[in-house]
Parts: sequence; structure tokens; C-alpha cells
Amino acid sequence: MPPCRGHPACVDAITPYEIHDHAAAMLVTLKACVFAYRAAFLDYRLGAVTLSAHMLAAVRRMVAGETVTQADSGLNRRERGELMAALGR
Repeated sequence: MPPCRGHPACVDAITPYEIHDHAAAMLVTLKACVFAYRAAFLDYRLGAVTLSAHMLAAVRRMVAGETVTQADSGLNRRERGELMAALGR
């Protein structure tokens, strides 16, 4: 093994700049990825709504054009309220 390997006196003067440039390029890539992941997280997790099977059945009926009341939806008052709030109605 050469006696100089890894010794600070043996590293040429340009090396810190190369490391800095490499780190800067990695940071640009990381920022782009984190931005995309953040947007996906906000969309698919924080902005998501979970529906029960009964809620989904009611939504499907609404999409089909039916008028769905609480009595025939299979949902209790709280569930229906949550569903309507999620749908913005």
C-alpha cells in the first residue's frame, strides 16, 4: 500500500471542489425527487378519503343517477354526514 493513500497532505487541491460539485448535483436531483414525493404524498395520503363498503355502494348509486337517501343508503346519520362532507355536498 502506498504510504500516502488517504493522507490529507496527499489529496490534490482540486478534490474539495470536485466533491462540492458532485454534492451540488446530488442535491438538485434530491430536491426534484422530494418535490415529486411530497406532491404524491399530499395527493394520495393527506388528501385521500377512505370509504366503507356501504359508503362506496352509495357513491356508486349516486354516480348511476339514483337519489340516495339516508334511509335507503345503509348508512347511519354520522356515516352519511361524513360521506356528504367528503363529497362536498
